[in-house]
Amino acid sequence: MGSTAFNDLNVQWQAPWHAVFTLGINNIFNKSPEVIYIAKFGGYNEVAAYDPTQPIDRFWYASYTQKF
Repeated sequence: MGSTAFNDLNVQWQAPWHAVFTLGINNIFNKSPEVIYIAKFGGYNEVAAYDPTQPIDRFWYASYTQKF
């Protein structure tokens, strides 16, 4: 199985009133994870459509953090 790279990006701006604005996107290029074959003890192979530890799809996010 070859390597797969997922690219993420986020931008933050720290406001003078002790706040932080963040905009980001995970999986910028919307790359799909590879199919993973899992051997089970029952003597047959089962196909998993994705690896649950990897990102599934591209998503955007925004956050605001305020310190007091």
